[in-house]
Amino acid sequence: MGSEKLHGICQYLRNLLEYRRNDRRALSIICSWLWEHGEGVGLEVRDDDLFNRLSAYPAAVEKREVTRELFLVTRDNVLSLLHIGIGHEGNDEAINTERIRILADTLRLDQKDMEIFTIFYRYETNDAFESLVDELYKNFSHSADLVAALSGLDRQEVAERLSYQGGLLEKGLLKSASNNGRYLSSCYKIPRSVRVGLQNVHLNHGKLKSLLVGKCQTGNLAWDDYEHLGKTRDYLSVFVERGVRNNEAGVNILLWGAPGTGKTEFCKTLAAHLGFELYSVGEKDEDGFEPTRDERLQALQLAQNLMRGQDQVLLLFDEIDDLLMPGKPGSLLEPQVISKVFMNRLFEENPVPTIWTLNNIDLLDESILRRMSVVVEFEKPPGKSSTKILSRLLDRHGVDLRQDSFTMAVSTDVTPAVLHNAVRFAKISEMGHEALTFALDGLSRAMGTDRSKEWRGKGSFNAALVNADMDLDDLAEKLAEKRIRAFSLCLYGPPGTGKSEYARWLAWKLEMEPQVVRGSDLLGPFVGETEKAIADVFRKAQRRGSFLILDEVDSLLSSRREARQSWEVSQVNEMLTWMERHPFPFVCTTNLKEALDSAAMRRFTFKCRFDYLKPGQVELAFRHFFGMPLGSEWGGKLTCLTPGDFAVVRKKEELLGRCGDIDKYIKWLSSEVENKNETVGSRVGFKLC
Repeated sequence: MGSEKLHGICQYLRNLLEYRRNDRRALSIICSWLWEHGEGVGLEVRDDDLFNRLSAYPAAVEKREVTRELFLVTRDNVLSLLHIGIGHEGNDEAINTERIRILADTLRLDQKDMEIFTIFYRYETNDAFESLVDELYKNFSHSADLVAALSGLDRQEVAERLSYQGGLLEKGLLKSASNNGRYLSSCYKIPRSVRVGLQNVHLNHGKLKSLLVGKCQTGNLAWDDYEHLGKTRDYLSVFVERGVRNNEAGVNILLWGAPGTGKTEFCKTLAAHLGFELYSVGEKDEDGFEPTRDERLQALQLAQNLMRGQDQVLLLFDEIDDLLMPGKPGSLLEPQVISKVFMNRLFEENPVPTIWTLNNIDLLDESILRRMSVVVEFEKPPGKSSTKILSRLLDRHGVDLRQDSFTMAVSTDVTPAVLHNAVRFAKISEMGHEALTFALDGLSRAMGTDRSKEWRGKGSFNAALVNADMDLDDLAEKLAEKRIRAFSLCLYGPPGTGKSEYARWLAWKLEMEPQVVRGSDLLGPFVGETEKAIADVFRKAQRRGSFLILDEVDSLLSSRREARQSWEVSQVNEMLTWMERHPFPFVCTTNLKEALDSAAMRRFTFKCRFDYLKPGQVELAFRHFFGMPLGSEWGGKLTCLTPGDFAVVRKKEELLGRCGDIDKYIKWLSSEVENKNETVGSRVGFKLC
């Protein structure tokens, strides 16, 4: 250690000797330290008697041979020696003092907080001073006692300033440690980012903020890419803009939803739209590693105070899920962390508007939720928005796609983040649409999305291949012409007859986004879960204005007369309630109309039966799927066939190779019918007359 610490350390030691005027043990520690480090701090002990006394006094203390006279003489000599050091301040010490003053000015620290912080900073950056303090700490009952002795401040005031209510912890300059240890560092530590920032050679106010908060975040999407949020987008924009303009405290916005739904990107786009700077805090430490939960919270507290009073600034605290895990260190759900004062400062008194993002809303405790200014759920954007987002991504990365690949990509039920990754894969691999299709297929499968079932377009439904008891084309045309939205359909009949395909096609005709949900996906193992899932899916359709399709609704609308458990009745009642008041189109498909509750059937605006193909339709389907005529003599002999049966046989042909043999096609179709194991009227299986 050089002379840069001479002035400050000498003052600390004088304060300590004044604070503990009769502490023989403390004087012994100081003598030993000066004997070992005196010359290193510029205190040259020229008096041989004094030099000998510095070594002799500690030995006398150990032997318990210290007289009153020896104590007073040694104490006076040490105070005189320290007085010489107080009058000298090295250049390096002046530089460090100025850096700490920059920090104090930026964070509005008063003189006493700055003095306390300086002790900890010197303690953590100087090995010799650290050894002195740690040795002294063993002689004190509490860290506040030692800091008060070194600083010359009142002990009670020091204790208050080192508490959670004090400015040093509240501003994130100190973090409380375990309090279990023999060293001062076991009680308090300076966050590494603060310590490293103060050691920057060219430190100034602007540089300090950049080091401690990070770089301003920039986005990749435009404001129009989020038009699917509707009024929500505009409400948030106005709220944030006026909150900043009026210097409102406690502005907190929670955006929650599944990973990859665009929460973080929206924050960046919102800031850019308002002309604000956005800083994401607590993402990584100064070494580029993932910070701990405590470090993330300290980074937020520090950023709040660094940006206090600045115009056009927003803070982003991304993915707070890890702070909400109960039982883990640093969790906001721990009683010792979630004190009323702590919560108030974090969510009610924060000077800079903060946007929080969360993946799992179930982790959020009500005590935190009610402190949020506004809460917004993020979902996967509808197809129209996906079209704009994908177009922008392709332009930015310079990737060209065929129209069919583009249609497939925007029809895939994946998030914007997945689209971005797929486009980036196509760019790097330089294989265009094939690479994008490959990447989307792998990503969507891993995320549980069946891409083949989500890719539906104009040409995926052929009314000529459907045997329904009403004119489906005419129904679609009239609904589209009159722009009717409050209606419902029950499509029933054997599997594979085209019920789900028609529902999707009708949504396309009405220019609405289909929201397809399987009935089995809504069933929960515990009482009340199914009812909640039913309510959630209808609410989602209302928020998005989507065309709701409930596939295989049998399990949700079973006849209450056959119910054996109360929950079987309650889930049907929940469905009936939502069916009555839902303001947008919804379609239910079922293979078992007879099992549905009679009250449910009365609530459907339209009921339509889908049956097996007629003889003429069988001939048409044969030509459509296999590209060859069947012959009228066969049309009446092939019964119980559906478009789904033809699709399965064509898939079989694709796997086994081109067949081109009518007899083999008929054999395969016969096998499909026989494997249905069902009776239709007097017809059993598949008949060849």
